[in-house]
Amino acid sequence: MNAPQPATTASLMPYRLAQRSGVAIDWQAEGYHLLARHDADPLILQELRRSHGPPAEIEWLDSEAYTSRLGRLYDAQRETNNRLIEGLAEHVDLDGLMQELPRTED
Repeated sequence: MNAPQPATTASLMPYRLAQRSGVAIDWQAEGYHLLARHDADPLILQELRRSHGPPAEIEWLDSEAYTSRLGRLYDAQRETNNRLIEGLAEHVDLDGLMQELPRTED
């Protein structure tokens, strides 16, 4: 059996899954931390442990605190992604790439 492989720090569960299941992954330097709502889906917890190994920490939260932390976690990821895209746009000549695409013939 293969050992669990850690995901990259940029990977998050889909927001809707994290919202419904009550479980979110917060990647840190020492591994992943689980944010878990008090009524978290035990099957999701089990699957995350199977696929990523044991978490560095599990933080149990009430519904209101979980919703707040989930929003901040995904907002921070969105900001990181936007900065990455802006940085790539500075280094990639999109107009030049568009000109190089083959034209379709009708």
